[in-house]
Amino acid sequence: MLELEEVQERHDSPRMEFFALHFMGPFTPRLTQRTHRLEHEKLGDFEIFLTAIGADPQRGTEYESIFHRFRDKA
Repeated sequence: MLELEEVQERHDSPRMEFFALHFMGPFTPRLTQRTHRLEHEKLGDFEIFLTAIGADPQRGTEYESIFHRFRDKA
């Protein structure tokens, strides 16, 4: 089970939107870096690319998923 810990927004570019989702999961087993299917009681099933970015036996494994897209021209 993964738990959303943080949403980080970046404002580096006026043309692009960037944000990262950080999740915590169990220390073991560690998920491999790839697209995983997640299930959520309200959002339903969806796929997301996850990368492990840290691990601590007490806290668990931290995962990150990064998103970016061009802003609408207004």
